[in-house]
Amino acid sequence: MRTALVALGLSALMGVEAGSLLRRNAHANAHARLDRRNGYEAPPAEDTETCKIVTYTTWVEYNPPKPTYDTTEYVHSTVYVVPTVVPTPVTTIPVTYSCPVPTPEVTTCPTPGTYTFPAKTITLTSTETVCVETSTILPPGTHSYGHTTTVIATQTHVTCPYATTYTSGTAVYTTITDTVFECPTAGTYTYGGYSTEVTETVTVTYPVATSYAPGTYTHPVSTVTVTATDVVYTCPYTPYSTPVYTAPPVKVETYVAPPATYVAPPPKSTYVAPKPKPTKGVDYSNVGKGKQWCITYTQYNDDKSCKTPQQIETDIADIASKGFKTVRIYAPNCDALEHITSACGSHGIKIVMGVFIERSSYGGYDSADVYKQVDTLIQWKRWDLVELIVIGNESVFNGIISSSDLAALIADCKSKFKAAGYTGSITTSEVVSTLEANPGLCSVIDVIAVNVQPYFNGGYAADAGTFVQSQMKQAQAVCGKTTYCLEAGWPAAGAPIKNAVASPENQKTALESIYAVDEGYIAYYTTYDDGWKDAGMNGGVEQHFGCAKLFPLGGY
Repeated sequence: MRTALVALGLSALMGVEAGSLLRRNAHANAHARLDRRNGYEAPPAEDTETCKIVTYTTWVEYNPPKPTYDTTEYVHSTVYVVPTVVPTPVTTIPVTYSCPVPTPEVTTCPTPGTYTFPAKTITLTSTETVCVETSTILPPGTHSYGHTTTVIATQTHVTCPYATTYTSGTAVYTTITDTVFECPTAGTYTYGGYSTEVTETVTVTYPVATSYAPGTYTHPVSTVTVTATDVVYTCPYTPYSTPVYTAPPVKVETYVAPPATYVAPPPKSTYVAPKPKPTKGVDYSNVGKGKQWCITYTQYNDDKSCKTPQQIETDIADIASKGFKTVRIYAPNCDALEHITSACGSHGIKIVMGVFIERSSYGGYDSADVYKQVDTLIQWKRWDLVELIVIGNESVFNGIISSSDLAALIADCKSKFKAAGYTGSITTSEVVSTLEANPGLCSVIDVIAVNVQPYFNGGYAADAGTFVQSQMKQAQAVCGKTTYCLEAGWPAAGAPIKNAVASPENQKTALESIYAVDEGYIAYYTTYDDGWKDAGMNGGVEQHFGCAKLFPLGGY
């Protein structure tokens, strides 16, 4: 404390002296300014006193506060975080689908008025996955949406289709992409989707991968009246429902003839035993120029086993006895080349030989299986019996292979067959709408081949021939080449589609109608009922197209 008082006393004394000195200097300077204004320069004032600044430090005792300690007891635990399962992509393959699918049809009505939208039916023979536009409302913030999930039960590779977009120039396109994931463990996997940040509530539109199961989808005729401009109208498809179209019990007799008419068929022996046929000097000049040119044939029993050589011999003999000159075989399996070749050679029958395109378990088509069939045919080399080679049957329509890949495959197989000595025609068989959507196939096929099944068009059996004829002309307009119909028939049983009723009477009516327009370029579908096919497929009709029992037609 004494130190502090001394310091304060010296500071006070220094303040007095410094104040006097400063006041004296200020007074002298004032006189100097006055003398300069009067023309007199006074000599500088002499001041023998000097001003010093002295700094004194005052020390204050500092006692810091004592620290405080948190005496709360905390329980420490270990938290296990399950990481999000992220599959490892192996490869990404864009998939192009050209077959029609039952997505809702959206039409913009530009001006007020009454609009009529015609009825339409689409039949799918396999599950199709396509882009369908949908929307969601996003509030302000960062969002993820449009993701797809799949549950995996074990370590595996899995093919996951998802919808995505890409930009070309100023246009944005949607497409289905199949990504093959390597899933290391079981779990729920998430893929695809979009992320965005918005500053206000907005509605976003994006594509979603939507699958349609095999079956028939329809939308009825719709008539709407609009009173504004640019009104958007949507025609949704609904799956065909058997109970809706099944005739009530009181009408069963309309579609089913009395048992005595058709249930009791002639004894099998009346047509199994073939008429004697020459084994030499068979005249093939009428192929493509006369009726009953061809009928389709599959070498499978109802339990999906392969027919024996004796069964095939009996079947081919029956086909020959009906007046047919050619059989269409879909694939050279079940030892078909060995057994069918022998039977066809004995009965003067030629072959429309197929190379079937299977779907690969990893997506796309099984190219190894295709080339195995091609090599088998090249080693067989009985080109004298081959009327036509058909690579693929509705393969693009069913989404097994893209049209560009099919064109490349046909070109490659064609070069192999030609190198092996085959000089005949090579083609593929599709529905007319697929050919119209993919005219690039015209450059690699030698003739046009389409499958036309009038029953699935929903028309009357009596109009079947007119429909087949119009479809063949429509196909010919695409490529401008000789046109064959490699499937045309009518089922004898199953669910109806609009005016198309599956019954024995209508099958006979339809086949006679087709026969009336046949100029030798139609393959009738099919020789016998295919009990090996799925009983519920396409309304249960697929097992009941066997029509050889109706031939010969036209007074053969």
